[in-house]
Amino acid sequence: MPKASAMQEYIRTHSNDLRTGRKRNGHAYPPGDDLGIESSEKHVEPQDIESNFVKAIGLSSLIHPTHDRRQSDFLFMDKDISSTSLLNLASAQNLMADACDVFGLSLPGFEYMTELYFDTMNQFSLFHRPSFAKKVQAIKISSHRQALFAAMFSHSARFRSGDSLSHHNSDSMRFHNQALDLIYESLDEASDEQPSLCLLQAMVLVTFYELTKGVKGRAWRLLGSCVRVAYELHLHLIDYEALEENYKVGRDLSRWIEEEEGRRCWWAIWKMDVFASVIRRLPTAIDWNMIDTYLPASDEHWISNQYCRSCFLERDPVARPKALKDSGNENPDAWLIVITSIIRDAQVLHKGNLQGILMDMNAERCSDQILHYFRNSFSKRKRQEDSSRLQSLVHALQCTTAAMPQSLHHDKSLLDFEAHCSPVVYDAGAKQLQSAKYNIYLSLKHAQFMIYHHHAFDEIVDSTYHVREIYGVLEYTPSAARQPGYFGNTTQSI
Repeated sequence: MPKASAMQEYIRTHSNDLRTGRKRNGHAYPPGDDLGIESSEKHVEPQDIESNFVKAIGLSSLIHPTHDRRQSDFLFMDKDISSTSLLNLASAQNLMADACDVFGLSLPGFEYMTELYFDTMNQFSLFHRPSFAKKVQAIKISSHRQALFAAMFSHSARFRSGDSLSHHNSDSMRFHNQALDLIYESLDEASDEQPSLCLLQAMVLVTFYELTKGVKGRAWRLLGSCVRVAYELHLHLIDYEALEENYKVGRDLSRWIEEEEGRRCWWAIWKMDVFASVIRRLPTAIDWNMIDTYLPASDEHWISNQYCRSCFLERDPVARPKALKDSGNENPDAWLIVITSIIRDAQVLHKGNLQGILMDMNAERCSDQILHYFRNSFSKRKRQEDSSRLQSLVHALQCTTAAMPQSLHHDKSLLDFEAHCSPVVYDAGAKQLQSAKYNIYLSLKHAQFMIYHHHAFDEIVDSTYHVREIYGVLEYTPSAARQPGYFGNTTQSI
């Protein structure tokens, strides 16, 4: 159970909600009479509410079965280890020697592959680069450290200069397979103990590698393991206290910097979970209603050890861009998460998701099954559907486009991802920004499509669609989308 001081902070920020039943971050706290319990008119002081709540938490924990010992400390601990560069210290070189033997690399080659990872990995920013040496030296289990580097090198091997493409792919696959073997071995050795954060980070990288080959069996199962381990490490609850402190110096700042790695690991898994579920049209493994972890902070602030405010991913899609803008967090990854959440919300609306339920069926050969589904399950769910939900997603997308920092909008300029630059003038930051613009642009288009296709599906079912043939190709335009300004300024802004 969390420390008393932490719990008291949590109560102070929630005590008004507990008294009134108002929502915070989409979470409702129902008053007693909503549960059929008589409410007392007796006035209770705030400090008494806090004290009683702590007692209630202690008592309620007795009825929740657990096989684990109650822990008072959170995942992240302070470590008094120097954070100099990776291979400058003799102690670091000793730690790397075993890994070099496993991978068949020299120490300079090892450092080159590590630096290459940081220069070329644009999809995730999992590690605090200034303190990476400190992190490596703090890893106590050699197989965890080796798994992490093998997973990193499976990516950087693709960008190694001077080798043929086939050699790149061969080396990349070799590192990937080594990482998988080390991960499976480490998870087996962990038994009932919590895996380390660095092992989970290795799992994230190998899962991403598999997803780039296709959302198939191995990638799908690896992703599920990532989610389970992340829950085991409580990465979904890093900011459950929702403190508004300004971590500018000292231990609080160090704690925030270290916890940010956990936040980024969590949201990397969240993005992969949504991506895989969208592709396979299956439920996500992560419960969005139980996330108390802030969106990732600005890279510039984090890398330079400067505190940056952030916010939760709100339940209401329209509230998400406002909360992020109000926080002042301009991290492209945080904005991409907001857009991705709208894509997923649009996809799982019942209207157009027929193929998600019967996606392996041929519509012509299985017409009887589809008709049974339409007359029963589909019709029942459609009657229960909130008709305003789709329009709220349109509004959420408009709000996101309007609130997003101008620097993240694609202004139609060339995105060459620094391909023209020589190694001497190569700017990894510029490449990452261009990559972010590209991802955001495509994601906004994807969100439009996910919203738009519901109208197409509805109007096909209702026989109100409009189809005309141009040059032998059928062009379809739903009546709702033919109305001027249906999508607002969304298309002009991206």
